[in-house]
Amino acid sequence: MDLPEKGAHCSLESCKIFDLLPITCPACELQFCKTHGQRDDHACTAPVAALLTTSSKERVGCQVEECDRPRLVSFKQDGKEWSCDTCRGVYCVLHRHTDAHNCVPIVSGETDRKAEAQALLNKLFPDVKSQAGVSRPTKKPTDPAKAAKLRAIELMKMKHKAVAADPRSSAQLKDKVHLKVVWGTSEKVLWFVKTVVTGRAVDLTARLLSISREDGRGMVFTLGETDGALKNEMELGAQVEDGGTVQLVKM
Repeated sequence: MDLPEKGAHCSLESCKIFDLLPITCPACELQFCKTHGQRDDHACTAPVAALLTTSSKERVGCQVEECDRPRLVSFKQDGKEWSCDTCRGVYCVLHRHTDAHNCVPIVSGETDRKAEAQALLNKLFPDVKSQAGVSRPTKKPTDPAKAAKLRAIELMKMKHKAVAADPRSSAQLKDKVHLKVVWGTSEKVLWFVKTVVTGRAVDLTARLLSISREDGRGMVFTLGETDGALKNEMELGAQVEDGGTVQLVKM
């Protein structure tokens, strides 16, 4: 199906330029480009009386005060005509855009009905929205095979996201341990060399999280809120599992 052609060629013989938004002269009712839209610009020969053929209730001129230019009709609906589709006012070519006149959008009846319906729903079901925003904890699978598969997937994701706790270190994948480090309300996925001393790993993490040396004193890794602290003098890889979670706390 062919789409309707938009725009028109300027009716001025010496111009004929194609304009996507042609201006219709209210006197001769011909279409012109924006350069020749005014009567003087295309030497309109239609009688001035033609401008007064509309109903006396309708304003022929631009609605902007102190503007005597003729109106520009761009939209028609239900027998009504307007130049601005936002406020449905009648304006000339210079004031037809929303930023050129005091444009106040018209709220349709459909919008009002939707707002009333939403208000009624909120009144009848006040807790629906709040319940929808509460995230429910993911239920862990009880099947050992499914649980192992889920852990493998999570570990794979961590390996892609993890950044080196020590930017100067390098190691093969088999020599790395990947951990989710929780500090207050924030968390970060890091990888360490398995043989790194745990105390050194704590210092590297504090530095990466921009924790000052003063605040970082006495910090340790724990495996949970109720578990004891990891031993700083032991290797990190000997105390945690790859893909595990540790909390950075101050003792």
